[in-house]
Amino acid sequence: MGGGTTAEDRSEIALFKVKKKFPFQGENSILEFTSILVCPKKLVELRNYPPRLVQCNMFAKIADDVYDILEGRIWAGHNVLNFDCPRIREAFVEIGRNPPEPRGIIDSLALLTQRFGVRADDMELAEWAAYVGLCNQTHSSLDDIRMNFEVLKCCATVLFLKSNLPDKLIEYSEDCTNINKSSADWKTSENSNAEAQTNLFDMSTLRREIPTDIVASEGTGDQERFLDLDEISIPSITATHVGSQRKKIQLFLGDRPLRLHCPELEVHFGINFKFQDTAGRPKLNFVVNLYPSLCNVLQECDSAAHATSIDSGSISEWNPVIIPIRISSYPTARIHIPAKSSGTGDRYAAEIHKRETSGVTILRNPKAEELKDMVKPGTVLDAFLSLEPYDYMERAGIRLVAKKLVIH
Repeated sequence: MGGGTTAEDRSEIALFKVKKKFPFQGENSILEFTSILVCPKKLVELRNYPPRLVQCNMFAKIADDVYDILEGRIWAGHNVLNFDCPRIREAFVEIGRNPPEPRGIIDSLALLTQRFGVRADDMELAEWAAYVGLCNQTHSSLDDIRMNFEVLKCCATVLFLKSNLPDKLIEYSEDCTNINKSSADWKTSENSNAEAQTNLFDMSTLRREIPTDIVASEGTGDQERFLDLDEISIPSITATHVGSQRKKIQLFLGDRPLRLHCPELEVHFGINFKFQDTAGRPKLNFVVNLYPSLCNVLQECDSAAHATSIDSGSISEWNPVIIPIRISSYPTARIHIPAKSSGTGDRYAAEIHKRETSGVTILRNPKAEELKDMVKPGTVLDAFLSLEPYDYMERAGIRLVAKKLVIH
């Protein structure tokens, strides 16, 4: 990599990507660093730094080069706030050196979600590239960074045109594109101020993290969508790639999406408020004990999704959906309560019902504090679950998402 640069050169934007690989159990993990430098005025690539691989305990060999590229520049990347930045800082701390500091941070995941909403199937870079009409992702680190750069430029152009062209022309132009969205969807929130709408690189907003487990609410009144366990033929469970890039995995029973009705689950660990999303709402989840019939179904789902993930070329570490608890005689699993994707307050997307002593089930829309009091260890509940495979930040697995809970 190149030598030192002067203070005047630090206006460049450093788009970079960090990968951490785990070759074999017991061996040192490997860190890969790739970057390009971009002129912030002309938005053209000035120079690039191809992938450098090194065992994490040997990071000192490339530390000077990495520091020289990043120190004092604006950092940019897809999900860079949640993944790449922490990995860089960890690597420097582990060798006893101060990490480089950015002048500002542009996280394309946070930025595009904030400006465009949830438009790509799973918010990954390849989905955004397909959304703006770019070619397929090659999964080469240098090509991924360049694609990230092109996605940012395309979306910046759209925002610029949206803020400067008459509404009628925008409506007409959207009808002529392959982005099959209504013009109303492109409107930014009325609560957004004009400066936030036009300043694409507003550093005060770019440092916000975007939650990874916000799921749009679906109607759950029709319980026929959720199968009882005795209706499920385990050999009929399959996992298939879906979405425009066929990267997202979905579980099926025959030809229908697999959703489960799980009655009388006992809560093992209740809700805590350890983690929060960008709106300051707690990320709610709890752990339940599993009975054998549910275990059998989840094990087959896990096996099918894992095999499909491997077939797709994923190298992410797989997190089994079933969690063994040493102090319990039961296997367990974690259930997530999704937050609402819009609106204010700490309301959640799942339907919550409370079964009273009279036997009447009452629909409720509790806040986080109320849910914490309702879902405690020993609580018995019926869960209507969506099984949602994920592959994110080099970790993959199946997330059990509650669409409806009936608390006894």
